[in-house]
Order: sequence, then C-alpha cells, then structure tokens
Amino acid sequence: MIAFPYAIGNANAFNDYKEFVRNDFEVIAHEYPGHGSRFLEPCLKTIEDMAMDAYENIKDKIDGAYIILGYSMGSLVCYELLRIIEKEHKRMPIAAFFMASESPGTEPVFRDCDNMNLEQVRELLVSMEGTPKEVIESDEMISLLSNIVKSDYGAIERYEPELTMLPKASSYYVIRGDREEYPSEEMMGWEIVCGENCKFIEFSGSHFFLFDDEKNMIKLYELMKKTSGII
Repeated sequence: MIAFPYAIGNANAFNDYKEFVRNDFEVIAHEYPGHGSRFLEPCLKTIEDMAMDAYENIKDKIDGAYIILGYSMGSLVCYELLRIIEKEHKRMPIAAFFMASESPGTEPVFRDCDNMNLEQVRELLVSMEGTPKEVIESDEMISLLSNIVKSDYGAIERYEPELTMLPKASSYYVIRGDREEYPSEEMMGWEIVCGENCKFIEFSGSHFFLFDDEKNMIKLYELMKKTSGII
C-alpha cells in the first residue's frame, strides 16, 4: 500500500497503521517535498506538482499488485496521481482509498493562504484537530511550519481539477468520518470521477478518524484484505 498524508502531515502519520497491517501489507508512506525527511526541499505549490513528484517516486514500485490511499489533501494528490499513472500506461492499483476528503472540484474554503501572517498560521493550526499544544504555543515552531501551511493549504485553495473518469479496472472507496465538518453531500462528487466502482463508507469519528480510533484501523484493514483477495 502506498499512502499519502494530509496537509502539513508527513510520512510518519502512517507509522502506527504500518505496524498494524505488517503481517499482510507493506506500507510505503510518501513524503511530500518540504515535509518530514524532505524538509530541506522546497515545498510544492500545486496538487498537480505533488502528484508528479509522487509518480516519480513510485513509478518503479507499481509493477506488481498494489493499493493507494490518500488522506484529506492526500486524496486529491491520489486522484491526480491516478490520472498520471493511466496516461503513462502503468499498472493501475487494485483499489484506491480516498479518505477524509471532499471530492475534486468542491469549492475550497478561501483563506488567502499566500498572504497569511504568522498569527493567521497559528489560528489555522489551532482550528485543526490534533495539533500539539506545545507547537501552537511556540513562535519558533509556527515560523518553521509557516511555509508548509501556506504551501499545502494554498495548493488546495488553487486546485482546479480536470474531472475525468478514472479507469474501471480499480475499485474506489470513499470514506469519511460521521462527525466531519463538511457535509456528506460533498463527498458524492467522487462518483463523477470513480463511476459505478465507487463505494461510499462512513467510519465513526471526526476528520482524523483513522488515527484516533483503532477500531477504524481494523475496519480499513479488513477492507484492504477483502479487496486484495486475502480473505
């Protein structure tokens, strides 16, 4: 499984899940430029550039059977990545999991990210679930994260996708938390690009439902095994 994290997140977000499924799946967590282990690289400013960077990093790893998973912003990156994989005539995944994300083309919240000052960056991080208190209260950490925040949320803000139907060869799962802030209707647009192979599922929880509740890890694990033919 190749996994793509949420905005501001890094590959370490999937460490617990990687350990959880290790008996059946190898999890390769993608690192965006400017994040985590690639912190010294420039951040990318568009979803499309993130997808192309991802393709260059995984193109030699997708000759066999695989699954991709995108979480929040990572779902949009995965959508663009799938379009690249199809264009390059590479093997499509068995399944794609789009988690905690409105569908491509949903009007994003406008925050004027490019012009955010440090206090506005702090306010955005406060509004996000799971940002540690020590990060919020540290001026140094806010300054360090500022470029990542503005780049990631700016990329979402500027994203104007070309809505094309993804190949029918793959199964598509769209999963949201039942306490997400965005209305459930905003996930229905995934059907436009996934077609009849699109399955909509709700897990218990808010935006970070996969990481907050082991029961949701179990549910996803079972779905992955079922779609992969393990059970």
